[in-house]
Amino acid sequence: MPMKGELSIPTVGVGNRRKVKETPWSRMVSEITKPDFLAVVYFCIIGLLIAACFIQLVPNFGELSEVLQQYP
Repeated sequence: MPMKGELSIPTVGVGNRRKVKETPWSRMVSEITKPDFLAVVYFCIIGLLIAACFIQLVPNFGELSEVLQQYP
């Protein structure tokens, strides 16, 4: 019991935090939002966009590769 004029220190709430139950969904969200994973995803998306642009730029790439394979 505090003396007259002193404030009491609340001890009931200290260290009494609830632990949130970790679900598979929350683990998946936490893994997806990591910066390392996002960097890999962005790198792959850029690669796919470059590949798509190349395919649009050279539409007859299949024929071109067949011609190039005839000459060893």
